Formats: sequence, structure tokens, C-alpha cells
Amino acid sequence: MADGDVIPPQEWLHVAVRPEHIVDDVVLVEAVEMPRQSCTRSAPNFPPEACIDLTGSRRTKTAIARIKPELFPRVERKTTGELYEYIATHRPTPEFEGEAVHAAHSEIRLTKVGSEYSDNIRNKKDFRREAERLLAIHMRPLPTQGLAATTSSPA
Repeated sequence: MADGDVIPPQEWLHVAVRPEHIVDDVVLVEAVEMPRQSCTRSAPNFPPEACIDLTGSRRTKTAIARIKPELFPRVERKTTGELYEYIATHRPTPEFEGEAVHAAHSEIRLTKVGSEYSDNIRNKKDFRREAERLLAIHMRPLPTQGLAATTSSPA
């Protein structure tokens, strides 16, 4: 898949989040960063843990949420009636200052239906927050998380 290609609707996308941003089976809005949410593709054969980066400011994001593009909702901007959609695009990161290429890196982008992506949504805080909330509602924690807390070890 080439840089900028749209991710297939059935492919799982994995998002690194802080453990406190997952409560039971709910991903909190604080876990989502619009207008571009970094994520990792599950294909070809990338494990969910590939989304976790233990360097820099991201080292606290050690839990994993997931979503498929086919589950993305549309968002209506209440003040204008314009419709926005989330689009998952393949955006591998290049080698930078000695860090390896991240071939599975992708982004979930919020864009006006029928328009090219723009970062301008960043300035529309209320709308951006609503878009983050809607995406969070459709995300789920990776099912294998939390097993250690619910299983007991033999005495």
C-alpha cells in the first residue's frame, strides 16, 4: 500500500491510548486527537502492539483501542450543516533522527465530505471536540487487555 492510500473498510486500526482513557469497555474522548489520529494498520501482519511508542511524550500510551473504517460515523457541523467524515489513510513514517521507519503507521483524518483534508478543523474547538467524542464512541479496547487484572494466579 502506498503513502496516502485509503485503508480498506474491514481492516482493524489500532490506537495507542493511556490506560486511564479506557473504562470497562469504553474509550473516553480524551483518548482521541482530531483532526488527525495516529494509528497502526493491522495488515499486513502488524501486531496491535506496533502502535505503542515508548519514547518521548507518547510513552504513557500503553493501552490499545481499535476501530475499523467501516464503523466510522459521519459528523454534522451544527453551525453550518456541513457533513464531515473520517477517512483512514496509510501514512508510513520515514526514518527520522535514527528512528526506524514505521511501515504500518496510518492516520484517521476528519475531512469535509467531498473535500481534501485540511488541518483547519483544529481551530474549531467545539466541533473538533464533538468529532473526537463521536470517534471515541465507536472505538473499543483491544479485547485481550485487562485479562491479567481479572484472572487469579494459583496460590
